[in-house]
Amino acid sequence: MSHFIPYSIYNSPDMSHTQFILRTISFILCFSCSVSVNSQRAESPEAFKQRVSQLVKNKFRTDPDFLLDYIREHPEEIAQFLHNKNITTQVIRRTDDNQINDTPEAESELHAAINPTNPDNIIVAAMKSDPNDFLAPLTFPIYYTHDFGNTWQLSNFDGTNNIEGMLSGGGDPIVIFDANGTAYLTWLTLELDFASLTGVMALRFATSTDGGQSWTENPQYIDYGNITDLYTFNADKFVDKEWLVVDDVPQSPYSGNIYIAYTDVDPANYDYNISLRKKLPEADTFTDSSVRVNTDSYVLTQFPSLDTDASGVLHVSFVGSLDGTDFALYYTKSEDGGESFSPEIKISDISLPIFSTEPTPYISGITNQRLYPCPHLRVDNTGGVQDGNIYAVWTANGISTQVTDGADIYFCKSIDGGTTWETPFVVNSDINPVSHQFYPALNINPDGKIIVSYYDRRDDPNNQNTNYYLTWSDDGGENWVLDMAVSTEASDFSQIGSSNGDFGIGEYTQVISTTDFAIPIWSDGRDNNGNIDLYAAFVAFESSAIHLEDFGTISSKFGITDPSPNPVINEMRISLQLQESSNVGISVYNKAGLLIKEITNQHYESGQYDFSYHTNGLASGAYILKVHTDFGFKTKQFLVVNKP
Repeated sequence: MSHFIPYSIYNSPDMSHTQFILRTISFILCFSCSVSVNSQRAESPEAFKQRVSQLVKNKFRTDPDFLLDYIREHPEEIAQFLHNKNITTQVIRRTDDNQINDTPEAESELHAAINPTNPDNIIVAAMKSDPNDFLAPLTFPIYYTHDFGNTWQLSNFDGTNNIEGMLSGGGDPIVIFDANGTAYLTWLTLELDFASLTGVMALRFATSTDGGQSWTENPQYIDYGNITDLYTFNADKFVDKEWLVVDDVPQSPYSGNIYIAYTDVDPANYDYNISLRKKLPEADTFTDSSVRVNTDSYVLTQFPSLDTDASGVLHVSFVGSLDGTDFALYYTKSEDGGESFSPEIKISDISLPIFSTEPTPYISGITNQRLYPCPHLRVDNTGGVQDGNIYAVWTANGISTQVTDGADIYFCKSIDGGTTWETPFVVNSDINPVSHQFYPALNINPDGKIIVSYYDRRDDPNNQNTNYYLTWSDDGGENWVLDMAVSTEASDFSQIGSSNGDFGIGEYTQVISTTDFAIPIWSDGRDNNGNIDLYAAFVAFESSAIHLEDFGTISSKFGITDPSPNPVINEMRISLQLQESSNVGISVYNKAGLLIKEITNQHYESGQYDFSYHTNGLASGAYILKVHTDFGFKTKQFLVVNKP
């Protein structure tokens, strides 16, 4: 397969051979970040070239004309970097007319997991984009907490620690825990070697035995594809969109197996498959050969999601298209530990204007090339009345035909081990057919509650400001609590991608849970300046309503303790930890959002500070403590109980 490079980019009579190579490399850097399902469809060579040309322009992490002009005007600096890896990437951040300015960090496309041996331990992995540094455009920050989100720490490992060439693309961080509390992280990198003008797209993994603080990267890739020639971008395969699960049921015959499913693309033959590899409990690495999950041949397959049941059966869903136009969610299973799979069946058709090349965004803030159904599949292994049920959620405008202008969150289940699937229905409760709901996440808590979270625009008649919503079901999806926003401020999605090359929020959010709490974790840009931060909410389960307990920014630069004692009779105490100096505001609000007391509002140096608040005179009831810093905010709920 050849890839079209517009001649106009190189049509310069005074361009030297070195400059030609540098421009070719720059072009490839951006194209490598744009390989997506759009460019993977089996089309005529002419249509394929046009699609790739548009994708390349759309997928630059910085303004392409500016970047190419910089390379042309500073060839010595770029060449020096290419020949000397010790030179910092700040070489392209000069104080002159062509300065490439720093922008606020944009963290998105996240995944999260909770430690089964210590529920206070949560790990969140994300992707941080810096489109202004094309020599180091992204990292993968790993946050962890050992006190249930009161404080967060940032690991020194960021997914780029062992990169030898130039990291030009990648993504899709996924993190899980096994039954013993070992964490597994997988992610994709696209690494280029300018000495040989080749590259590799690798599916990597690392492990942590201390709750996310430190990680050991395995030197053996899970899978990879070689880019054999950067001039023509010839490659033997692409790997993309992996998903990870561990069989953690003790009585399962395959207990301890870790499975990874991912899209496996053969560019030369336009061949798309869902592949699966596994790591056995006694092995250090994943198997070095793949099992093909899908039986049929598809024009496109993507977005695998997988889970295991109590008997060790591996259940997999994925999106496929037999003609490049009509899409559906398919299901298959393996009863022999991932060695073979049953012929897939269709869960549901999917009507969604996905993979569109139209210039007008369908959902503001989400480029059409990133508008995916994002399906998730989960199995109930709780041993309760719904044990063995399989659930799936996805984004769509309808089933076989479009029924609304706005996207919705569809839910479907199987009660017979995946043999048949019930008719899908919409989970979100809004009645506006134009408002968008998209990018769902799915989880099942230890009591069998089905938890679904997603982005939602029902609160904005202009269908642009976006909140993050949550709902759950106690009875296998028959009835759902009234969904509501767990984000306390909306984000204007017209600004969401302005700091990371229109990548925006990526495609993934996550919801995890304990017996008592649903914990949705997402990214948003409520500052409305392009900055994207990570947020977590701790939502207490109640019988008939969503009750937001604690909420705040995921940041390693500050943390607060729980109010103590709680309930409060006379005096409440909290401690604040600052890793850096900051302006700090601490206030108490009632449940209606009215300010009761401002405890402090001033600048503090780094360190630990203790505060107290006398509740004398307050009526008994629930109150909210809010701590606001330069690095974000956190809220805590507390109860006041008057003495009889």
